[in-house]
Amino acid sequence: MALNMTTDHLHLLTSIPPKVSVAEFVHQIKGSSSHLINLSLERRTFYWQSGYGVLSLSAKGIPFVTKYIINQKQKHANNNLIDVLEYAPAEDADPV
Repeated sequence: MALNMTTDHLHLLTSIPPKVSVAEFVHQIKGSSSHLINLSLERRTFYWQSGYGVLSLSAKGIPFVTKYIINQKQKHANNNLIDVLEYAPAEDADPV
């Protein structure tokens, strides 16, 4: 439904069928995109970090999040971020 990225992360708004776990969905997205990107690179060195962040939202929140994602690069350039939509702990961080 919406996809945009900066140099170090991306935001994806999608709907996942109830029979598919979030972990399996992310695994498939990361795996297939890594494969495709590495096929186009000479050195085949692209890989995703091991973690990911997920939020769920109601239908009422979809327009707001879609607009945020569409304007992601501008929001980063202006440092006009919404923490809950940007937060991802460092891989070595202690659990909250």
